[in-house]
Amino acid sequence: MSQPSYSPEAKARAIASLLVGERPRVVAREYGIPESTVTTWRHRLKNGKLRHEKKDGEPSPGGSPGGLLLDYLGTLLRGLVADSERLADPDALREIPPGQLAVIYGTLFDRTLRVLELAPAFLRSGP
Repeated sequence: MSQPSYSPEAKARAIASLLVGERPRVVAREYGIPESTVTTWRHRLKNGKLRHEKKDGEPSPGGSPGGLLLDYLGTLLRGLVADSERLADPDALREIPPGQLAVIYGTLFDRTLRVLELAPAFLRSGP
């Protein structure tokens, strides 16, 4: 019995979610991928052994998950920069309740750290 194949886009989205700290169970539910598969991807990602090609060694059609993930990470990081710049505006800060502001800063900081922690292992394996 062969294992199901996931599109490069679905795999890239799932991996990107893992990179920003989502739990495998949440990612599995969101993308309709078995939790065991997502957990395997997470383990391989941390160890720099995530595959970017089909089982026969050929590149995945439609772009590799690695290339798609790098595009996604670029978008994510640009978004974090834009959010940080908006939050540097004193007028914008006055409009946000302190509790909500703490959550926003905490989330931005946490997600940024998670990307920085996990991305190097992925990048070592190449796009």
